[in-house]
Amino acid sequence: MFVTAVCLLAPYFSFDPLKVVKSTSLRISSNIDTYGCFLVGVDWAYEKMRDGLSVLGGLFSEPKIQKQAGVKNSLYHDLVALGLIVIDDEGPRFSSLLPSRTYDLFSKVLDPRFLRLRNVRLPGCPIVFCTGIWSETPDTNGEGFRQPLKIVAGGQGESTAAAFLSCIGEIAERLSLQTAPDGDEHRINTVSRKVRDLEASAFLGFSKRQVSKAVLAADGKHRKDANALDSLNSASARRIKIESLNSGEIAQLPSLCGLFGEAEKWGLSGSASTSGAAVHQTQEQAFKGAFLEAVERDVFAPAWYNRLGINLLQPQQIAQNLGEKHWQYLQCRERQCAFFCVPTQFSVHVAGAVSADPDGFGAAMGVSAGLTLHEAVRSAYQEMLQSEVSQSFSKLFEQQSGASSPAVAYGRRHRLLSDLCGSGRYFEVDGDWNTEYSFQDLIDSYIAAGISIWKFDATHPVLNVPCVKILSPDLCSLEPRFGRVRLYPEEVRHCSAKRDALEKTYSERVYPF
Repeated sequence: MFVTAVCLLAPYFSFDPLKVVKSTSLRISSNIDTYGCFLVGVDWAYEKMRDGLSVLGGLFSEPKIQKQAGVKNSLYHDLVALGLIVIDDEGPRFSSLLPSRTYDLFSKVLDPRFLRLRNVRLPGCPIVFCTGIWSETPDTNGEGFRQPLKIVAGGQGESTAAAFLSCIGEIAERLSLQTAPDGDEHRINTVSRKVRDLEASAFLGFSKRQVSKAVLAADGKHRKDANALDSLNSASARRIKIESLNSGEIAQLPSLCGLFGEAEKWGLSGSASTSGAAVHQTQEQAFKGAFLEAVERDVFAPAWYNRLGINLLQPQQIAQNLGEKHWQYLQCRERQCAFFCVPTQFSVHVAGAVSADPDGFGAAMGVSAGLTLHEAVRSAYQEMLQSEVSQSFSKLFEQQSGASSPAVAYGRRHRLLSDLCGSGRYFEVDGDWNTEYSFQDLIDSYIAAGISIWKFDATHPVLNVPCVKILSPDLCSLEPRFGRVRLYPEEVRHCSAKRDALEKTYSERVYPF
């Protein structure tokens, strides 16, 4: 589920328009501001992409197609290359690879003014990748968003259609969490005395040390006031409505906790993210996806930051779970690969997949949560591959721009498997392949543990794609939010001095993938 990313550009450097060459995609961070310095290169990359795709311009010159193509024939030709639009004697039409309701659902996202898509096939790999760039400029800014945007996203699956859905879903998710113009933005209201006003500081999860770096003074410089977050609720009157999974209570929360474009008004940087958010065809499905992602990160974050050690799954069990074609693909490569599970008290399976160069460096990783171990392992495997190919292209991007992705920088310094275990060891275990939880089992296990969880209907008023974001003052995050008490080992949770001492260590382990 770590499908967030920094740049997806490889398909656009060199390709035959009728044959996809070995290409790759880079993952975007769940918080755009976190890697803003890296995204400076997107302007350069977008030009390279546009130059490459311009080759397609001469291939489809029939007047009928030109009429249907829209602006610059761009997205139209991308969809033809993906096989999602077919051309016959009656002209272009959507293919039957996806039901018509899917095209209708994403109609506002499939905007030829802003969106480019490209399918990616790696030699021998049974997984298909789709990359996309949404790019608005001041001259082409759409009506649905407050400011120009550049969003880079990627998706993967075992078919072109699945990869497309994964990619377009990522783009829709990021767009959904942008603030709409005030005339359309029904998700935000002014503060009300009729419902409880929840504290932003609790939901943001920053430690006192992080507060001074997050809160900006009027001159744009970081303030050193450790109590600066205490005034956020009074500083901003803009609120979103959220619903408690624990009690059904409806409450309000400062909008900067859930939507991009809100925090900067009140002098806060990097408060919103796509972590724990998902889009889908229905609100119920979006809620399930969002909750599983939030749980995945809640379970894995303590293991990552505390180096608690991992339990490797038996290779023969992985081979049986993935199937012959996927297992053979992994075995035919030089890269080493391992799968692990993360123990948890909750009714969920969390699994990870790690690959690395023969010397252990250059690692890539994917982590996923599922109601069965089979589901979690399959998803982690695909996420690992996306992370892996992302980094291979990140090195090319680094040569061109001089900017290095966090994952590549990490892989040069660390052997991931050894690093995950710290001074401990890892063991091969038999996976719990036979236990299947229900989604309600999962929710109930968190409620029984007293974890406060809230649901935000983040469906964008212009896009109208069902979107849900999970918000919580308790759930851990892989983002560097070190105010979460549950992130720390149980023996130090109630000692602020010991937590402060651990925070420096945590800050050196910021999750890069």
